[in-house]
Amino acid sequence: MGNISKITVVDAEKQAEWGRPTGRNYVRPTQTERAHIALNCYEPGVNDELHCHPGSDHTLLVVQGACTMKGLKEGEEFHLKQHQAVQAGRLFLSIEQYGKRAIDSLPGEH
Repeated sequence: MGNISKITVVDAEKQAEWGRPTGRNYVRPTQTERAHIALNCYEPGVNDELHCHPGSDHTLLVVQGACTMKGLKEGEEFHLKQHQAVQAGRLFLSIEQYGKRAIDSLPGEH
């Protein structure tokens, strides 16, 4: 991770890692000491187990598709569809993808 010292164009398509056997694909256009942005794309039916990233606040935006996100506490279950977001802060969160389309999310704001 470095500091940004000049304006840089990032070709996200060239940096993308698609076709991963886990069905969890991603592009990381920015990763510095102050900011980390990643675009995750979950293939239909792919889940991400309950986990957290200590020291990182998270905002997850569904660009396409739909999913259910769950926290640790009772009632922390959110059904998101296209263009909806959840702010998870530094809390535990799991992702369950459903539907026929992949979901894209934008996690990892430090």
